[in-house]
Amino acid sequence: ALVLIIGEIDLSVGSVAGFSGLLFVIWSNHIGSVPAFIAAIAVSCLIGLFNGLIITRTEVPSLIQTLGMTLFLRGFIYVITGGFVTSFDKVTPLLELLSGKIFGVFYTSIIWFVLIAILFTVVLDLTVYGNRIFAVGGNRQVARALGISVDRIRLTVFVLCAALAGFAGCVMAARFRTVAATTGAQMELEAIASAVMGGCLLTGGYGSIPGPCIGALLISSVGSGLVLAGAPAYWYQAFIGIVLVLASIVNLNVVRRVVAR
Repeated sequence: ALVLIIGEIDLSVGSVAGFSGLLFVIWSNHIGSVPAFIAAIAVSCLIGLFNGLIITRTEVPSLIQTLGMTLFLRGFIYVITGGFVTSFDKVTPLLELLSGKIFGVFYTSIIWFVLIAILFTVVLDLTVYGNRIFAVGGNRQVARALGISVDRIRLTVFVLCAALAGFAGCVMAARFRTVAATTGAQMELEAIASAVMGGCLLTGGYGSIPGPCIGALLISSVGSGLVLAGAPAYWYQAFIGIVLVLASIVNLNVVRRVVAR
């Protein structure tokens, strides 16, 4: 959502999630889960930093840079795993915490979803940083004229996006206790569809956090419903494609009417 609001796009979030989860599992088996978790998130931040630096310094379109990154990371995942599943050697308190088990009671990982949603709603709507994100997405020239460091905002947003993708990968790894070579594959399309369905424009400058959260819940609910109904897996992909196109059309029409008023 934040990346779309600044007028960019990040296609690497699925591979970052898978790569971070894989590092979390491998390093947990060697140095412990806590250092492994910190290191995996740090690597995710570095990936986001690299994306942001390439995009801001060379003005390579974010679509191209993040597409290249997702292909590189996915290939690297297959090289490391050989296409096989990687598992934790033992379950630790951190794994239980990340998977949503607190004080011995299983609450599911929806807790992290809610906490992160609340945190970034506050950041986006009630802080100067959030106001600058909207300014950069609305009109970069005007934002620069107002003294906003446009490239710095773009850079930090890519770092935040990668960090959250890495965190999601660690949560998935902790929840399922394993990471497959395909973990996170095509999740970037679900993320974009959720954000667009929730009101974020692909052109930037408009969006929120609660909207994409609701979009993500609706998309995942439909996916689960299709599975329970016995529908083939490819119907879910077809649904994502339809949602993305229809949501974009609706959003553009709504914004045009708002601007016209």
